[in-house]
Amino acid sequence: QTADSNEYKHGYHDALGEIVPESNAALNFILGNLYFEAGHFDQAIPQYEVAIRKFPNFMRAYNLLGMVHVRIDKLAEAIPYLIKTIQLGGADGDIFGLLGYCYLNEEKFDSALSAFQQRKQSSRRFLPPRGQTGVDTGIAAGTRRLAASARLNGAPRAKAYIKVPAES
Repeated sequence: QTADSNEYKHGYHDALGEIVPESNAALNFILGNLYFEAGHFDQAIPQYEVAIRKFPNFMRAYNLLGMVHVRIDKLAEAIPYLIKTIQLGGADGDIFGLLGYCYLNEEKFDSALSAFQQRKQSSRRFLPPRGQTGVDTGIAAGTRRLAASARLNGAPRAKAYIKVPAES
């Protein structure tokens, strides 16, 4: 281990000594972030879960809990956390992109297409090449082809279950 990782590890143990069940959810969230940044995903998960139990609408904790699950390749487990992030107002192109990736890997092609379309609408970084418009570009076109191929091979049609709160 490097000197830096020893300092982080020592800092975690100091922080754990300060966090008690009555502590604010933000402390668990911060400790989860420290574990996440150091790549200790198995230790970050319970900290984010505790933060959510203490503060059920903690959008950033849901967001990072979803990202941790993506990082450790537990994509099916990431989906509900990413959806909750969107429901709590954290909808952005990156979240929709991760959600689409998770759905695609779970072979929920219609839901993946819907998420990728939302990503396209939510993110300036995902604009189609000059002269091309509509959903028949980039990832969405590939997802559409995969969905058509899956249906030809007898796969059941997936439903899109993304519910985004209406803008006021």
